[in-house]
Amino acid sequence: MKKLAVLCVLGLVLASSCKKDNAINSGGGATTTYTLAANGDINGTYNGVLLEEYSSPPYTSSSAEAFFYNSPTAFHWSAVTFGHLSPATGTVTSVYVNNVMLSFTSLDLDYRSTNTLTFPPGNWVVNGGSVIPSFSYTCNTPSPSYPTTNNLPTIINRSQSLSISMSGILGYDQVEVDIDDNAGHTMCMYAPNSTSSVIFPSDSLSKLVAGIGGMTVTLIKYNPQTLGSKNFLFLTTNGFSKSGVTLQ
Repeated sequence: MKKLAVLCVLGLVLASSCKKDNAINSGGGATTTYTLAANGDINGTYNGVLLEEYSSPPYTSSSAEAFFYNSPTAFHWSAVTFGHLSPATGTVTSVYVNNVMLSFTSLDLDYRSTNTLTFPPGNWVVNGGSVIPSFSYTCNTPSPSYPTTNNLPTIINRSQSLSISMSGILGYDQVEVDIDDNAGHTMCMYAPNSTSSVIFPSDSLSKLVAGIGGMTVTLIKYNPQTLGSKNFLFLTTNGFSKSGVTLQ
């Protein structure tokens, strides 16, 4: 699972044109992600990315994170790997969400919550730095929802293509679907909200190791804002995980 907590789609079908595997090594050992398609990323450049992250059952925590950039920087969710957004270059004096100060991490230059938060709303207060201005913003974006998660497969045949329906998903712009085996491999696809199904081709699934694995569906909603004459990107995400998936 690739994203921040461990770890958006109705018309166009991803199929054989997305088959080329692009292996990404996390740098952390045996974990390897194969990105089969990277579609649906937002355009534009931003001086900061501020994230409200839900994690639906079996995980029930909500958290916040913020990164800042001294120069406007493009942000692509499909390039977020293993807990890191685009490398931050800017800092501020402090960041608060719902009156809770986020903890600063000097290694990544990021600001993260250490306790469970409740959204919406997300009342953000940024006390700026030398480049990033001070600003306040209330994010009222509701959590994207996936009421049909029970339809996710419990058995995946690695010799057959797998179609994951996006029917019933609400309130998102981009979706990420990950399939993990128990040997540190992940098959990953990203799609816009115009996609009716995400399709994993059999020649890609065959790279996974047979056994017990898992799936994660992450929904992303984008909310760009101009504050203090600079552009900032607010994201609301919700991750749905299913463990105990048999890969055969």
